[in-house]
Amino acid sequence: MPVLDIPREQWPPFLESFSRRHRGWLASVEQSNLIGTTLAADLEPLAQVTAERDGADVSAITISFATISGAPEVRLDKPSSVRVDQTSEDADSTLEIVDEDGVRTRIAFRATATPETLDGLAPAEI
Repeated sequence: MPVLDIPREQWPPFLESFSRRHRGWLASVEQSNLIGTTLAADLEPLAQVTAERDGADVSAITISFATISGAPEVRLDKPSSVRVDQTSEDADSTLEIVDEDGVRTRIAFRATATPETLDGLAPAEI
């Protein structure tokens, strides 16, 4: 599976495009550090992944969900890298964000497919 490292200057447009392509997809968010792994969201419909700017630099990345269950936003301060894992068919399978402290946040989809192979809107889009 190819892993694409997204250059820092491309984070805002990449995350905006990623959000449009995967809006409403069921996603789980895990955060790992030296102590262990925490499940921040489990199969919640993705709303968007947003880069927050401080001048020209990205100071934080926020993951939000389109859900009525009350899944909280996940905020990642001081991100240092953004990577996307893809299948051999170029479908995004996970998005990984690492912060300055080494906390690794992974957004994984319940199913992977290229957006153009899907046949309509996700339920969260209706």
